Amino acid sequence: MGDGRRLPRVTWYRNGHEQSVQLHKFGLMRLAAAGRITLRELPVTAAAAELPPELVAHPWRRLVVIAVEHSGERMLAAIDGEDSPFQLSDVLRHVDRYFTCTYAPCVYEERRFGFALPWQTDAERRPYVEWQERVTDRLGHLFHRVRPTAPIGPALPDIRQSDWLMTRLGHLRTKVRRRFTDTIDWHPQLAGFEARWSQLQQWRALPPTADIVLKDSLWGWPRHRIALHRALARLAADGWTVKAELHHRQAEPYELGDQPPPDPAAFPMLVGGGVGPGYETALAASRVGVFATGFHYGWRNIVTLAWAIGLPVLSDPIPYRFPFDHRPLLSETDGDWNDLEARLRPLATPDPAARQRRLEHFDAVCSPLAVGQQLLDDCLGRRSEGQTGD
Repeated sequence: MGDGRRLPRVTWYRNGHEQSVQLHKFGLMRLAAAGRITLRELPVTAAAAELPPELVAHPWRRLVVIAVEHSGERMLAAIDGEDSPFQLSDVLRHVDRYFTCTYAPCVYEERRFGFALPWQTDAERRPYVEWQERVTDRLGHLFHRVRPTAPIGPALPDIRQSDWLMTRLGHLRTKVRRRFTDTIDWHPQLAGFEARWSQLQQWRALPPTADIVLKDSLWGWPRHRIALHRALARLAADGWTVKAELHHRQAEPYELGDQPPPDPAAFPMLVGGGVGPGYETALAASRVGVFATGFHYGWRNIVTLAWAIGLPVLSDPIPYRFPFDHRPLLSETDGDWNDLEARLRPLATPDPAARQRRLEHFDAVCSPLAVGQQLLDDCLGRRSEGQTGD
């Protein structure tokens, strides 16, 4: 900062189940590497002097807490990577801001159930209506703290290949560091994130070898996913190049509504011989991404991956708001697959200019740096248009 003021300081309180929000972590790391913030990483279990005891002892799941300090003020914020708003955490009670990857205006602003898809029966909708009512009764008085943030991002594992000596040296450095501080050196993880992101950038240039590639399981509403795969089989019979596979998973009773459970012997359902290993690279070499909703009405990180590599995407209706306009990146069905071919045909037609526009839009609004900046701006009171709260 050229005016001599101190940079904002962000503390990431690390836990063992934060994979769903690593896109946000990556963005904050890039901001720190660019000299726009200072970043420290501290295990949440070592933060008793900085966090309420309820957070230190919290059983973390797809959720992380950060502190943002600037100009003498300190804000505590949560970043929620759950794939559905029905899983809103009681952590909301202990933070100033609660950023969720599935910000649904119908829940947080209108207090109504606005998710139902046209094929769903009362028996299939009822568990979610009741789920939402329980969340609203428990935490509705705090909904003003909830903010939209970017969707769950592509998986960002640390994919560096270290030989034995480098691994031992890394462990030694960690032991020495822990003698002086509980903080964690985040630079090695950043290197892994950067390697993974470079891989995604390279996939943008893959020539298509199929029209549609989809690998899925019966994760949320089995009959909806079965209907999609049957529709893909019809497309394949009509001359589309489709590689798809659907695997069995034991459904919970509330996923079935009044429908019978699928017969495990009918799976896997394969179209075009299936996908085989290397789903992500096969998807990158397709013309269009087609996805059923995630865990019920939730978000799937494979959709964000498709955005990152420039694919046009067709999905179930998305009830979520992000801190940016996602419409250039996503086309939606009416909630079923009855007119799948008509909706896919314009998306699957090669259009290099449209692909370039999608990539430019993604890089501007949903790249790691953009996501980190959106998060920081909101915490500092510089909220983007469309965000809500107190």
